[in-house]
Amino acid sequence: MAGFSKKLLEKINMGIKISCLVLAAGLSSRMTIGHKLLLKVKSLTIIEKTIKNLYKSNIDSFFIILGHQSNLFSKVLKNFKIPLIINDSYQEGISSSIKKGISLIDHKSNGVMICLADMPKITSKTYN
Repeated sequence: MAGFSKKLLEKINMGIKISCLVLAAGLSSRMTIGHKLLLKVKSLTIIEKTIKNLYKSNIDSFFIILGHQSNLFSKVLKNFKIPLIINDSYQEGISSSIKKGISLIDHKSNGVMICLADMPKITSKTYN
């Protein structure tokens, strides 16, 4: 919110609870060298970097929606304290992951941010 002071933004955000769905259930079918979310950039996989950026933001709760190759992601993400949700209907498309995640969001949340797991360059500042 450009133009607003930090103090005013804190007052606006006071009492607002935002949940986040990180969508990571896709097939990564266009990537021929492996699942793109598991590719490393420096020392982290793409999904790890995305999650670290989200952790630094003001989001209150997270869910990672997995589908294709969920067993591999479970191993990579074991050190994060984020619920991993398996979408068995991931082949039906992205909306099936959104529906699965929305059904699990805390009813006290005022809003939901839907994030794609393959966006490691989005900073916490942008998320906020």
